Amino acid sequence: MTSPGARRPPRIPLPPPLRRRTWTAASLFFLAAGLTVKPMLVTTPAVLLLLDIWPLRRLPLSRPEFARTLPRLVAEKAFFWMLIAVSSALAVFAHAQSTSLAHLSLGVRLLGMPLHYVFYLLKTVLPLRLTILYPGLPVHFVGVLAAVLLLSALTLLAWDSRRRSLAPLVGWLWFLGVMVPTSGIIRFGVQSLADRFTYLPALGLSLMLLPLWPARRTRGRGIRLAAAAALLLAAAALTRQQLPVWRDSNHLFDHLLRYSPDHAFGLTNRARHLQQQGRLPEAEALMRRAAASPTGSDMQKILLADILASMGRPGEAVEYLQSVTLLSPGSSAGKYHFTLAMALNQMNRLPEAARQARRAADAISPHDLIRRDLDLLGMVIAVRMNDPDAAREWARSLPQYRGHPRIGEDDLLP
Repeated sequence: MTSPGARRPPRIPLPPPLRRRTWTAASLFFLAAGLTVKPMLVTTPAVLLLLDIWPLRRLPLSRPEFARTLPRLVAEKAFFWMLIAVSSALAVFAHAQSTSLAHLSLGVRLLGMPLHYVFYLLKTVLPLRLTILYPGLPVHFVGVLAAVLLLSALTLLAWDSRRRSLAPLVGWLWFLGVMVPTSGIIRFGVQSLADRFTYLPALGLSLMLLPLWPARRTRGRGIRLAAAAALLLAAAALTRQQLPVWRDSNHLFDHLLRYSPDHAFGLTNRARHLQQQGRLPEAEALMRRAAASPTGSDMQKILLADILASMGRPGEAVEYLQSVTLLSPGSSAGKYHFTLAMALNQMNRLPEAARQARRAADAISPHDLIRRDLDLLGMVIAVRMNDPDAAREWARSLPQYRGHPRIGEDDLLP
């Protein structure tokens, strides 16, 4: 929308039908490719509608024209909507199968959405105290109310500016819309908050600044250039300060623990490092803290049992694992049964160890990196049980035995 006295800019012409179909097919292909690595692209059709408002000006905001034009523009993107529907269904099904969807009620997740929006907004505007992972945001009345008031005020400001320029309104709606998949309504475990979720929504915040840079020369241009240069220099300084954090995994997770001392994944990384150094009592203490942390998952409990077994306490490891109720049995069952089989093998409880190894094999993909260790463990257990047929069955999956027409007993565990 423009003021009555302003000259209306010309519409951007559409390409001929054949070229339009070619570009549409190419867009669908690249959207499908993008969805394989960035599921939050599910908001793409809605973003295309925002671009129809501005800069394409195909969707006027006046009520009669908007109601008449919107259905046609929605329908023209039918293939995009269908692709998004299929991708969303597959994503939800995959996470439901692994039961990695968060165990929070819908009401709590809805109340948490404003907090997530404000969290990402502040991290984009003031990129300070950045880290690889964040603890969950506590949901309480005062915080939710403050977040709702802030978001409402910004929305009203963006709407009020539409007569001067549509860029702030479209940019703000871009930010709100693209952020929906990561706004807390769907929780995917430990990664429910992450800096990388801001990459695409931040484009909308950038659009909101476009009116500060009119096409024509205006007064104050030098001041705006100086301010932009200062912002770039500040961003460069913050980037330089952040780069050493990514030197290696130890620096990365030590940085995480600096801001979240009880974060399970930071404690886990430090415990694994101590385990590799042979400092097992210290590793056990840290892993117990990680397993008790609210940011923990099944992985910390399984790794704690692994450390206990490494310390020559397999009985304690078995007892601990058998007391654990898995939060995500779909994704954790394989590693759980594998660790249990290792501890039972140490205790010479071979029939139980063999059963747990079989259950692990049913849950772990043949392409998983841990599968080779599992096949080797299964073969060891079978040899110890004097079951050469079972040992050969496990051995056939190992690289050194593939292609052998016949595996003799002497070939097993040379």
